[in-house]
Amino acid sequence: MAWNAITTAPAAELTLGTSWAVTAGVVPLDGRPHAVTGSIDGLVRVWDLTTCAQTRELVGHSGPARAVAVVELNGRPHAVTGGDDGTVRVWDLTTGTCLTTFHCPAPVSALAVTTTSAVASVVVGFGHEVAVFALSTLKGSPL
Repeated sequence: MAWNAITTAPAAELTLGTSWAVTAGVVPLDGRPHAVTGSIDGLVRVWDLTTCAQTRELVGHSGPARAVAVVELNGRPHAVTGGDDGTVRVWDLTTGTCLTTFHCPAPVSALAVTTTSAVASVVVGFGHEVAVFALSTLKGSPL
């Protein structure tokens, strides 16, 4: 269920089937608000909140996707996801492409993205550790 933050009333119901959403972020995409959800089946889904329709399914995690953050990089919307498989993935939400994957030594339980000036960084919680990485330095990243 998606809720209207101003009225606190239910705004949309997203049909996940047999999967549970465990984390979410909201980002504008194509001029409309979209939710990005991570779920126990390992899929990351993108939802148009004006129609409640799933618009993309991002496949890559081999276990539950437990952390999602959204950020605009180079003028384009991106999602950064982390999961029980120990990976952090950076997705271009315009194309649905995974731009890079970073491997952590333990399941990823939390992440956040911050941007300062021209530098975007991701803060990742895994096991009993926390690490900060510049998104532009992740292997394979054109960011």
